[in-house]
Amino acid sequence: MTYCEYINTITGDQQRLHREYHDNHYGFPLQSDDGLFERLMLEINQAGLNWILILKKQHNFRKAFDNFNIEKVSEYNEDDIRRLMNDAGIIRNRLKINEGCWKLTPYFIIMFFGPSNFDYQILYFPSN
Repeated sequence: MTYCEYINTITGDQQRLHREYHDNHYGFPLQSDDGLFERLMLEINQAGLNWILILKKQHNFRKAFDNFNIEKVSEYNEDDIRRLMNDAGIIRNRLKINEGCWKLTPYFIIMFFGPSNFDYQILYFPSN
């Protein structure tokens, strides 16, 4: 069953959230590094959980992670990690939070040495 077909099998608030994601985000190319970072962070946090949970918390994630501004998040320190760990509006998993906050070094290396868009690097230079 495709995602398009799946949406027609659900109802109510779940269908509304899935339809919004499907019609405006799913499969659309991203035009900004922050947008790609947002998608990556939502996927990291979804691991092992239901996607509807992430869709319900998407606004909270944006607020908690400074609208997924890569430069701001890359400067997060232990106080920010504690703040995120205490934020009931997001997934409070230290491994997932650390994965997004402190693993941005490769991004900055790519930006320093490579083309101007992170998504270009992901599309044309995938890891093995």
